[in-house]
Amino acid sequence: MKVKKRNGKIENFEINKVANSIANASDETHEPLNMGDIDILTKDINHKLKEIGKEIIDSEEIFDTILLYLMKERFYHIAEQYRKKSEW
Repeated sequence: MKVKKRNGKIENFEINKVANSIANASDETHEPLNMGDIDILTKDINHKLKEIGKEIIDSEEIFDTILLYLMKERFYHIAEQYRKKSEW
């Protein structure tokens, strides 16, 4: 799977970037997630993105999926921090 970035550049999708962005947002809230939570979220997000079935997915769609899963798991503060850090 490939990612179309905001600047139009297309790159390989790297799930570790999703995990790192979630970890960074959680650290900023001073309520950090443990690695188990991050792994579960990352696997769920990766599964959902593959389920969408696009060869090239927009970074905005990845952003929305990450927010959806953070909210679904009731990590509201982390979702808000992630949204702020991404400055969409």
